[in-house]
Amino acid sequence: MCKNIDVQAMKDDIIMKIKYFDAGKALGMVGAAMESFNPKAIKAKCESLFDEDLMFKLSGHLRVVKDFGYWAVTRFQGIF
Repeated sequence: MCKNIDVQAMKDDIIMKIKYFDAGKALGMVGAAMESFNPKAIKAKCESLFDEDLMFKLSGHLRVVKDFGYWAVTRFQGIF
């Protein structure tokens, strides 16, 4: 069975939520999240995950992907 949707009630509810939205509280939460963000710690964690052997293997695979992407672009440029 189909439900009747009260559009006016939904619109009033959205307007009420916007009217009483506490922007200070939202900005406080964003500010706290930004203060806890430490890019140096994230960089140190990432550097400890990658050793020289893994970087060598990844660079080989990335070279293949780069070469294929370059080939596709030049191939389609040659057609047109």
